[in-house]
Amino acid sequence: MALYVHLNRELSSNLGEIEHLLPRRRQGRRGREAGMGSEECDKRHLTDEENSNWEWPPITLGDREIRELMGSALEIAIRFFFDNFTYTFGGELYIQNFGGPIGARLTMCVARLVLQQWREEYS
Repeated sequence: MALYVHLNRELSSNLGEIEHLLPRRRQGRRGREAGMGSEECDKRHLTDEENSNWEWPPITLGDREIRELMGSALEIAIRFFFDNFTYTFGGELYIQNFGGPIGARLTMCVARLVLQQWREEYS
C-alpha cells in the first residue's frame, strides 16, 4: 500500500504526515520516476532485497499509520476513478469532464461520505 501511495503521489492532496512511511528509490537510480506500470514495480523486484530498487523505512506500522496510508490510498483511487469515468452516447465513447455520473455506486458512496462529514462539522 505504501508503494502504491508513493507511485501515485501526484493524485494525493497531502502526504506530509506519512512521508516517512513511504519507500524511497535507492540512491543512484537515474531517469524517470517510477510509475505504476514500470519494471521497478514488478513483484520480483520487490521481493529480492539485494536487487530491490526501493529502500523501505525501518518502521513498524501502528493503527494510526495504517489508517493514514489507507486514507491516502483511497483518496488516490477515488481521484483516479473520477478523472477516468467514461460513457457512451450514440455509439461514441466519452470521458466525463467533471465529477461522476449520476447513478454510479462510487458517486453515491462518495456523496454520502461528503455529506456525512459536512453534517458532523455543522453539528
